[in-house]
Amino acid sequence: MKLNKYIHININKKISHRAILIALILLIAVIGCSIGIIKHNHDEKIKSQQTMIANKTAAYATDLKDSAALTTDEAIVDYLVNWSKNKDVSCTVDDYNNVIMHVSADKEFKQSKPTVIVCSYDSKSFDACIGSFALSLYMAKNSGKTGELTVIFAQNTGQSFDGIANIDSKYFKDNSNVFCLNGGSESFCSLNTGCSSSYQFTKSFDTRKPKGSKAIKITIDGLPGGVPGLVPSSYPNPIKELGDMLASFKTNAYIFQLADFVGGTDAQTLPKSASTTIVINENDLKKFNEKLESISTKYNEKYQGKYPGTVFSYKEVKLPKKVLKTSDSDAFVSLLYTLLDGVYYKDDNDKLESTVNIGCVKESENEYTIYASGHSLDKSSIKEIDNTYKTICGLSNVEYAKTDSEDLWKGNEDSEMNTLFLNAYREYSGNSPDYLDTPASSAAPYVEKINDNCNIMVITLNENSVDNYAGAMVNFMINNRK
Repeated sequence: MKLNKYIHININKKISHRAILIALILLIAVIGCSIGIIKHNHDEKIKSQQTMIANKTAAYATDLKDSAALTTDEAIVDYLVNWSKNKDVSCTVDDYNNVIMHVSADKEFKQSKPTVIVCSYDSKSFDACIGSFALSLYMAKNSGKTGELTVIFAQNTGQSFDGIANIDSKYFKDNSNVFCLNGGSESFCSLNTGCSSSYQFTKSFDTRKPKGSKAIKITIDGLPGGVPGLVPSSYPNPIKELGDMLASFKTNAYIFQLADFVGGTDAQTLPKSASTTIVINENDLKKFNEKLESISTKYNEKYQGKYPGTVFSYKEVKLPKKVLKTSDSDAFVSLLYTLLDGVYYKDDNDKLESTVNIGCVKESENEYTIYASGHSLDKSSIKEIDNTYKTICGLSNVEYAKTDSEDLWKGNEDSEMNTLFLNAYREYSGNSPDYLDTPASSAAPYVEKINDNCNIMVITLNENSVDNYAGAMVNFMINNRK
């Protein structure tokens, strides 16, 4: 009897343990399935959000590209004002062509730090601004019920920073998180941006009647322009390309007289086009045509794949009434050849530190003026560039003037804003954004002067990554809730 009772008790214990084990297994399975369902639903939600953001930002970018008339500050302001009316977004315009859009904080985000987006625009190189514009427009309309948001489209034609330099300080409250946006060929975040100098080189010239009977106009056109340091260093500056070509003609006994040379729009941006007209003897026409055809073929083969709109072309034109005196022509060509352009300095890790740019050549009555700029992450390098240009002008008997300068900006890698944005970008895209210090100037030092109690990041955008940055910025504002 005792034995049977003992066996019965042990059997019950075994059954009880087995039941518990089975229950635990079932519970774990249920939990696992629940977690899987939750993760699946979360992933589907993220995918749906990503699709929506990608479609909307692409639509904004397409509309901007289709608006071919956005070539003046006034046209850009009109576009933004009409857009805000159609989208029911609060909008004001100040006396410096800054367009300010405002979204009030939702009641759950009243204590969150304000977010400010400063989107610099350049009417002379608007194509480069499309990515940053598309992001800014998306945020103004679709940031959702989050914190206070101010989107400032700041006039920056010719990298003048006139808009942000003159804006009302009321838009930058204490502890605001400020994103300064630039347009570029790549997308990356910057916590350091460069200082710059602008220059003007002037030289008078005398003219003569042309000796030759044939005139050829040579043109490089269709380049996108942009800001030095924000486009590849292999960008073919058309002013420098044509200047080097004329220097090569002189070296190789291709005799010509220079009638004109023009290109670009300002010192601080890369020129989109340049042209020169030369006068030659009729007997040399065939030789020049063969040489120019060879140059044209090589240029177009080298650059049209990367810059589909660009073309090197030449054609015979009407004989001009005047050409530069030979000695003045030689001095001008020599100066163009000698002036620095492109990469000035890279560090031991091949990181771009300093750039120089011949941005514009203009002619007035018996005087030509060359506008150039230097950009650097190091103040000593920009002083060196200043002195180098000054020395070249002195040796060439050319009047030198430094006309403007922009300050360095140094951010904080360990700031709460940077950490929060980095996590928001990872949460949205699954990847980390690229970080790159750039010698190009930015709006950041101007914001810092307005209110040094703001948190600042600089973001450079092309069209290919607008959706990821837009999603990250929305998450940033959601996660910023206090």
